[in-house]
Amino acid sequence: MADRFFINGGRALKGVVEISGSKNAAGAILAATLLTTEECIIENIPKVLDVLNLLKILEKMGVEISWEGESRVRIKAGANTDPQKIEFDLVGKSRISVLLIGGLLARFREFKISPPGGDRIGLRPIKTHLKSLEKLGVEISYENNFYYFKTKNLRGSEIVLDEFSVTATENLMMVAALTPGKTKILGAAAEPHVQNLGEMLQKMGAQISGLGTHSIFIEGV
Repeated sequence: MADRFFINGGRALKGVVEISGSKNAAGAILAATLLTTEECIIENIPKVLDVLNLLKILEKMGVEISWEGESRVRIKAGANTDPQKIEFDLVGKSRISVLLIGGLLARFREFKISPPGGDRIGLRPIKTHLKSLEKLGVEISYENNFYYFKTKNLRGSEIVLDEFSVTATENLMMVAALTPGKTKILGAAAEPHVQNLGEMLQKMGAQISGLGTHSIFIEGV
C-alpha cells in the first residue's frame, strides 16, 4: 500500500455508485432472525467479510440460508437450529458475532460462545453487555475461554447502561422483546442501525418505543 496519495483537484465529478446496506445494521438484523422460526427475507445485504462470516455461523447452526440475487437473502432459523453447533473459530473472526448472544438467549435459553473477535480498537470489552443481561435474569460465567449463558426466569427490568454501547443496546432489545414484563433501557444507543433493528423487531411483533432516543421501552411478547 502506498505511503501517501497525491490528489490534483478541481475536476468535476460524475457517475453512478450503488450504495450497499450498512454492515452494522446487517449484523443485528441477521442475529434477530434467530428470534423466530418463520422465514425472513433481508434485502440490500452488504457482502463484507464480517457479514459473510455471520451468515456462515448461522448456517453451521442449521439455519436455512439461500441467496436470491446479489444482495437479497432468505433465512429460516427453524426447528433444526442448534446453538451447540456454533463455529467458534468464525465467532473469533468477527466483532459483530457478539450480537448472537441476544438472539440465542431469547430463543434457546442456554448455550456457550467464545469471545467475539474483530478489530482491536482498545480493549473493547463486553462487560456492559454482561452486566445488563444479568439484570434481566441471565446467569453468566466464564471458563476455559468460553462464556456460558443460562436463563431460568427472565424478567423485565430497568437497566442503565454504563456507556452508549450500540451492540449492548441491540442485544438487550432482542432479549427483552421475548422477556415477560416491561424493560426500560436508559443510556441506550440511538444510532440509525439501532433504529433499523428496532423497526425489524416491530415488524416481527415486538412492542418497542423510544427508538432514536436514549430511553427505549420494550414490553415482552
